[in-house]
Amino acid sequence: MVIINLISNLDEIFDVEKFYSYNHVIAYSLRRALLSLGHEINMVRDHGDEAPQADHTIVISAVAMAKVRDNPEYKAMLREATQGILALWLDASFSGWDQHFDRILNVVPPYKDSSDKYRWVGYAAYPDLFYPDQEEKTVFVDSYPWKWYGGAHDWIYRCIQEALAESGLRILQPIKAYNQGRAMWPEMIEAFRASHFHVTTQIGNFGLTNIEAITCGARLVLHEDLNERRSWPFLMPHALWETKEELLEILAREPDVDYVRSQALEHTWDKVVRRVLENLK
Repeated sequence: MVIINLISNLDEIFDVEKFYSYNHVIAYSLRRALLSLGHEINMVRDHGDEAPQADHTIVISAVAMAKVRDNPEYKAMLREATQGILALWLDASFSGWDQHFDRILNVVPPYKDSSDKYRWVGYAAYPDLFYPDQEEKTVFVDSYPWKWYGGAHDWIYRCIQEALAESGLRILQPIKAYNQGRAMWPEMIEAFRASHFHVTTQIGNFGLTNIEAITCGARLVLHEDLNERRSWPFLMPHALWETKEELLEILAREPDVDYVRSQALEHTWDKVVRRVLENLK
C-alpha cells in the first residue's frame, strides 16, 4: 500500500452531483481507482490546505500547478510532506514543467524530444457511469472555441454548424462556446449516454470528453485538421472529414454503438492508475 496526496479543489467530502470541472472528474476517478487497489488517498484542496505526510503527491489542479511554479513556500510545503515523487497530472505536453516536478503524468504520449520526466498514463471512463441510453439518433457537439488557435479553425466550426442544421438530427450541445458557461457533470453524462456521434471541436482525439462519449458508444467525429495522430492512434474508433458533405455522410451512417463502446472498454481507470504507480517509482 502507498499513501498518495491528490491536490485538486476537492476535499474528503464531495458530491458527484455537483461536479462541473475537469479537475473534479480526474480527482474523483484517480481516487476511486487507487482506493479499489487498496491504497490510501488524501484529498487536499488547492487553496492553501496543508498536505499531510504521504509517499507521493499528484497535483491535478491548474491553481496548484501554478503555485508550485510560482510560490516557493507552497512548493516547499509539498516537498516536506512528500517522501517520494512530486508529480503533475497534465492533459497535454506543455514543456517546462519538468523544472518543477519529478514526474509529469501525461494523458497523451509525450513528444519524442520531451524530458524523461514526461510519462504516458492515459485516460478512461467508468462504464457504470458511461453507457448507452439512446433512442432518437443524436449528435453531441463540443463547445466552439471561437478565435482560439488564432481563429484558424473558425471556418471548421461554421461548417459544423451548417452541416448540423442540414442533418435533421437531434443535437445536444450543453456549452455553446468554449470557456463560456458551465455544465454539471451529471448533465454531460446524460447527454453522452443519449448520443450516437460525438463531434469534437478540439485539437486531438485524446480529450476526457472524447473517452467518456466513446464509452457510451458514440463515435468520435473530427475534422482532418484537428486530428493529432500522435495522441491515441491505437484507441478511438473515429471518423475523419474535410468537407461539409463528408460530415453529412458520416452523420447519415448507421451507428455502431456496441463496437465503439467495446473499443473504449479496453481502457480502464484501473490500467491508468497502475501506470501511474509504476511511474511513481
